[in-house]
Amino acid sequence: MNPPKSCILHISTETGWRGGERQVQLLTDGMLERGWPCLVACPPSSALFADRQQKGLALALPATGELDLLAVARLVRLTRQYRVALLHAHTSHAHTLAWLAGNILGLPVVVTRRVDFPISQNVLSRRKYLSSRVTFIAISRGVGDVLAAGGVPPERIHIVHSGVDLSRYPYREGPRDEGAAARWGIRPGEALILNVAALVDHKDHLTLLRAAAILRELVPTPWKILVAGSGELESQLRRAIADLQLADRVIMLGYIADLSSLYRAADVFVLSSHLEGLCTSILDSMSAGVPVVATRTGGIPEAVEHEVTGLLVRPRQPAELANALARILREPRLRTALAEAARHKVLHEFSAEAMIEGTIHVYRSVLGV
Repeated sequence: MNPPKSCILHISTETGWRGGERQVQLLTDGMLERGWPCLVACPPSSALFADRQQKGLALALPATGELDLLAVARLVRLTRQYRVALLHAHTSHAHTLAWLAGNILGLPVVVTRRVDFPISQNVLSRRKYLSSRVTFIAISRGVGDVLAAGGVPPERIHIVHSGVDLSRYPYREGPRDEGAAARWGIRPGEALILNVAALVDHKDHLTLLRAAAILRELVPTPWKILVAGSGELESQLRRAIADLQLADRVIMLGYIADLSSLYRAADVFVLSSHLEGLCTSILDSMSAGVPVVATRTGGIPEAVEHEVTGLLVRPRQPAELANALARILREPRLRTALAEAARHKVLHEFSAEAMIEGTIHVYRSVLGV
């Protein structure tokens, strides 16, 4: 069937650039390629606005919070102006704005849920999650289970995994790129353990740091952990690095826009989250050929199968995490086997193409086209 002539309006209230914004970028690019009209309403100061403005898709939507009635009024005007058929919200605050506007206009709302936090039980949250106007896209079965546990009817929950552009971080054959490693201060023979994650509570970098202190005793040969990310906990984590005497082992890089050379240089990717919808950084690592050690939480086990496409440990268990890292550093054949299997899984189950097609399938279902 042909796509509708009317527009899909994507809504985001995030100002930074993380995995969710990358998914909006990939999705809207893919929609345009398939002839689906779309626009993106987001804060004019946001990274997403700057990115989508280059494609002529960005609409300014200043918002001070989820109950910003001026933002709702502007959203209503934009929806009427651009003949919008469906509102697609990509953040929690955008969910509220889209739901309120959808009620005024009588339009359906799709919400992509990317986190596996329990649904709040306050009145506003219950109304917007249980509204029959809203259909949910969960980025993993783990997120879908949280929605169902919060009372959302199963028929309004669709699982569409996050996807990655497989050409962005090409799969590497053979050993790491020593030239790239040297650019990050890693010497020959020194292992590079990479973490890419925002410095926020649910990513649980404190567990990673405690694991690093244990790993220092388990693996006396040279290694370093490079942490690529920024966030509200940076000062706390720097204090923890000093307290644990890890300054020679853990390097905080801040936000890195282009991770290509880090993926070429890394020996292992590690993620220590205690809550996680799925994590596209894991998928990028698997696509790039970097073996993964991660926690068994949220949607991670849907991508990282223990002993098949990576190693999994329980959340908030520094000793388990340290032992898994020690094992993978000691066993090069295991690293190769995990990386090869992981690449195959991402290729067949977590590509951007699959995410785009899955999302459009949800649109067709909601719109009846």
